[in-house]
Amino acid sequence: MRKTNYLASDDPVCVDISGLQSLTSCGRYTALKIATEAGAVITLGKRKIYNVERVRDYLNKISE
Repeated sequence: MRKTNYLASDDPVCVDISGLQSLTSCGRYTALKIATEAGAVITLGKRKIYNVERVRDYLNKISE
């Protein structure tokens, strides 16, 4: 298993799925659904990371 630092920075550019779950306070399925709808998924080989700015913009947009 990969060693991770959850939200090691106060303002990360990208996070892994655990960081995304922490950021959104949602479960894995809902966090993945939000990231996909926001277009925030970045694939690097087999690894997926998620663009925090796009997720935040998407959540602000749908909450209006």
